[in-house]
Formats: sequence, C-alpha cells, structure tokens
Amino acid sequence: MVALIVSMIFSPLIGAIVVSLSEKNTETAMKLKISRDANLITEDEYQNSLRKLIPNQKDQADTNRGYLAIAAIIVLLFILIRCVN
Repeated sequence: MVALIVSMIFSPLIGAIVVSLSEKNTETAMKLKISRDANLITEDEYQNSLRKLIPNQKDQADTNRGYLAIAAIIVLLFILIRCVN
C-alpha cells in the first residue's frame, strides 16, 4: 500500500523502487523461525511477532477499509485539484 501511495504522489518508477526495497513477509517469517530454532527468541516472542506479521481476517478487513478510504480521499483530492485548475 505504501508503494501505491508513493507511486501516486511521485511516479510509478519510484513506487517500483520502494517495492523492490521492501522486505517480504515470508522472508521476515523465515528469519523469525530461524531465530526461534536457534533459541534467540522464545516461543511466545515468536508467536507474538508472527501474529503482528500475519494479521487475522478481521484485522485485515479493517486495514483494507482504511486503505480504501485513503485511496478514495486521494482520488477526490486529485479530481478537485484538476477541476480548480
């Protein structure tokens, strides 16, 4: 979502750079698993971090609604600016 907003504000090329630099959730989950297996973090820390990384369906739905609202506001502002000019 951050890359989408950056692309809308700056350019698609900069958005693509943001996407390529961002770490994927699967990579982070794998690093957490390795840390847990090496006893660097406890099982509780692992589970809590994993829950933050992979939200449940209700949290994901709330997040999606928030993103949709932000996107709608950006589109409306874009239209308003175009109409004023």
